[in-house]
Amino acid sequence: MHFSFKDLVRLSYGQPALESGAAAQRSEDRGEERLVGAPTELIGERAGKAVPCPAVLPEVTLKVENPRVYGKIDLVVTAEEGDSLVEYKTGEPRPEHEKQSRLYAFLWWAVTGRVVRERQLLYPNQNPVKLGAMTQAQLEEEGTQLRARIVWANGEVESALPSVHLDADRCRSCTVRQLCEEYWTARETSASRWTQDDTGRARPSTGNPEWRDLEIELLQTEQLAEGFIVRGRPKGGAQIVCKIPPQFRASSADSFKNVRFLNVGLVGDGEGARLVWSSASEAFWS
Repeated sequence: MHFSFKDLVRLSYGQPALESGAAAQRSEDRGEERLVGAPTELIGERAGKAVPCPAVLPEVTLKVENPRVYGKIDLVVTAEEGDSLVEYKTGEPRPEHEKQSRLYAFLWWAVTGRVVRERQLLYPNQNPVKLGAMTQAQLEEEGTQLRARIVWANGEVESALPSVHLDADRCRSCTVRQLCEEYWTARETSASRWTQDDTGRARPSTGNPEWRDLEIELLQTEQLAEGFIVRGRPKGGAQIVCKIPPQFRASSADSFKNVRFLNVGLVGDGEGARLVWSSASEAFWS
């Protein structure tokens, strides 16, 4: 079953809300106050624009300058004892929907100064999700957090490099991790990387290798015709034999000091290990 807009209004506020809308349309020519209005826009903190009450107001656009935020509430139902904010959603409930409702409650309070007594989320074929009111202290805290997020976002936009937020799972799939210095040294990402000295652990010579990233300082390697050998530390330790496919080789290995391999594996090779490659492997020389 699919709910129309009218069905959802009726489900939340009953048939009188729809009847008042029809009456408002009939009375418009007579100059009477409309109970169900067209989409409206309220701008500025405590804008002073009269808010009809009681009324059912669809698509209310709100704007404030401090913090500079814009939002459009699907439906506002005003009443003397306090107003209700309603959002219509498709799909399944998500945490982001409640956060959006908090933002809209802040915007409504910041622009009109009116109390929000109820917040609702309406989903197709589900009972309304009632989130309740927000106190003035909660609204003020929402505004404080919102300002902080905007300051942070502006700083990110203006900075030469974005700040790093380490997360083992997300970092592992990041498509630009070869550029991130923190990724190659952070404890949080250690499970995603081989280290240059990670050669002493016994490895199977056959079977499926484990795929990780590997950074190598080229000044500590012994050159081969098709790659190089990495000597383990301390001196005389196990080694990694790195035979590099042509598509991953540098035009002139002598011109680089460092290489970062993504999605490569290590398998046992005598007392050391050798590098193996896949179609997902990459090489970045610097």
